[in-house]
Amino acid sequence: MKKKQIYYVLLLIGSSVFCQKDYNKLSFEFASGLSKPLSNISNRVDETFISAPNWNLGLRYMFTINFGIKGSFNYDSFEEKGIGSRHNRFNLDAYYNIGNWFDLNYVSNSSVALYSHLGAGATYINSKVKGLTVGYIPGWERQINFNIGVSPRFRMNDIMSLYTDINYIMAMKQHYNYSGEPILNVGNSGTSGSHFTFTIGLSFSIGDYDDHADFY
Repeated sequence: MKKKQIYYVLLLIGSSVFCQKDYNKLSFEFASGLSKPLSNISNRVDETFISAPNWNLGLRYMFTINFGIKGSFNYDSFEEKGIGSRHNRFNLDAYYNIGNWFDLNYVSNSSVALYSHLGAGATYINSKVKGLTVGYIPGWERQINFNIGVSPRFRMNDIMSLYTDINYIMAMKQHYNYSGEPILNVGNSGTSGSHFTFTIGLSFSIGDYDDHADFY
């Protein structure tokens, strides 16, 4: 009797392991939207320097149906009245499927997912102000950034899903406004600034299975 019980337990464990591999874990993602500075916008108070469009490219890998990571490249071009700055941001984010807390995948019949994400990276800033030279690389300033966001996803078919992303980014060691002008009286260590992004994009599942971890 004990041998049979052990056999059934091993069979159950083997079946569980097999099922856990029965979905795609990798996805390529592309999105576009807008970015709005929240602080250190400009030395002038009447300008917004919204970047539209913002561009985002990324690869996301899900270790399980709950946890994953995403590497991404983000581009912003802030400009008003002939001045501004270009931001090239590289990030690595940890993703967590908070939709599974509410059985969202089950309720939506495997068609809706909701992620939170938290990450950090580096941003290289190029000023559009003529004659201004900044940073370690000629014309560029390097910043450290931290971000937190939330990303709902909507399944379109076995390969493709539509997603939106709301993301808050905090920049460290900032010496230049989003307008590309130097921030006054910040010293060598710089200061912190922030902006948020709202994007809409497409996620493409990569692999041999019909399902992706998002909707498994």
